[in-house]
Formats: sequence, C-alpha cells, structure tokens
Amino acid sequence: LAAAGLLGAAHLAQQAFVAPKLRGEVAAALAAAVLAGAIVAPGPAEASLKYSVFGFGEGVSDVYNQIDADQPNPYNVFSNPKDKMYVQDNPEYIAKKKIACDESFKRLQELPPLIKTRQAENVKSLLTLQ
Repeated sequence: LAAAGLLGAAHLAQQAFVAPKLRGEVAAALAAAVLAGAIVAPGPAEASLKYSVFGFGEGVSDVYNQIDADQPNPYNVFSNPKDKMYVQDNPEYIAKKKIACDESFKRLQELPPLIKTRQAENVKSLLTLQ
C-alpha cells in the first residue's frame, strides 16, 4: 500500500512541473515569472512610521484616533448622539423590558414557599433563570 502511494505521488510530481528544455523557453519562463511577480507584488510601504501619544499625532493604532471624527467628546467611544441607531426611549424596547420585568415578578411570587421549605437549589435556579 505504501509503495503504491509513493508511486502515485511520484507520478503526480512528474505531471505537476515540466521544466523548459530550450534556452528560449527558459528565458520566456523567467520573464513571465518576473512580470507576474511585479504585477502581484504590493506597493512599497510608507517610508516613515506614524506615531501618536494620547491622541496627539496621526498613528492609526492609537485608541484616541479610532473615535468618530464628528464625536464632540474626544473621550467618548460611542457614535455622535445626533445620528445614533439606538434610541433609548423607543417604545419597542420599553415594551420588551416591561414583559421581561412582569415575568420576573411572577417568578418572585414563587420564592416564599421555597425559602420556607429550605430548597436552596430551587431558589437559586429560579433567581438565575432569566
């Protein structure tokens, strides 16, 4: 079985790369490789690094430069309040929270009998249910 695997691998290796035999083919292959490398290669990096300390400078990795440009408070990491997506007083959010609170209050009504009978695990599971 191992010998068959080695023979198969050797057979695939022979088909994977065929070396050029003539000098003209070698030159053409070398020119094609250089041209492909020049096209695919990334552009040169900037000559100088940019540093920033506590927001002074133009460094990209500085925490203070990752804040939105239109944020009035330079120490607030959140978006500008005038065009934020989350509106705190949205009735949809308030309705969901009221439903969750009502469910919690119903569960709390079941606590006194569990406390009287000293069922600690059931009290813990009831309080950590939500």
